[in-house]
Amino acid sequence: SLSGEGNFNWRFIFPFDYIKAEDRIIYPIKGTFDIEPHMIKANCELTLQVWDADIITRDNFIGSLTMRLSSLPRCAKTAKSCGLHQLEPDCPRFSMFKNRTARGWWPVTDEEDEEIVVQGKVECQLEMLNSAEAESNPAGLGREEPNGLPKPDRPDASFMKFLGPLNTLRYLVKYRLKWILIKIFVIFLVCLIVFLFLYSFPGAIVQKMVNG
Repeated sequence: SLSGEGNFNWRFIFPFDYIKAEDRIIYPIKGTFDIEPHMIKANCELTLQVWDADIITRDNFIGSLTMRLSSLPRCAKTAKSCGLHQLEPDCPRFSMFKNRTARGWWPVTDEEDEEIVVQGKVECQLEMLNSAEAESNPAGLGREEPNGLPKPDRPDASFMKFLGPLNTLRYLVKYRLKWILIKIFVIFLVCLIVFLFLYSFPGAIVQKMVNG
């Protein structure tokens, strides 16, 4: 999109066993040539990554965020209030194993010139269920049934191939070039006033001398 906003409504399901004493998780994984899956122990973390999907060139990495499920940064209620301050060590945190649900905005970051900068913001809804709750309330992957998610509310792409250049020009004028055009207009107006003043100033002096 022109503004960089993307709508992605998709459900992911991650089954795992939680070891509370170690604050780690265990999940099964099966290799290509494995007959039986084997168990992997890992940190209890959720990693979110944002990529720019290019049609011609390869996808570009935008940013990522890794959150420990037992100590998540508190999510922001709006995209405007979402920022790097949420990842500060003294930022309020919570445990998904106690709260069980969370919905809000988190920043995704990347490193530029040895500094961590915000590259985007992601709105997520997280839900933690035990095995009994998951069996009694089944949910499908992505937007599949049962309990399927609705399609994202994306702008209508009809006639986009005809209106694409016009929308691009309108976006550039409205958001990117607005203040530049205003400054150019103000400078032009000031220069015009100065030019008219200098152009009429000698004639005004001569007229005053003749009349005087």
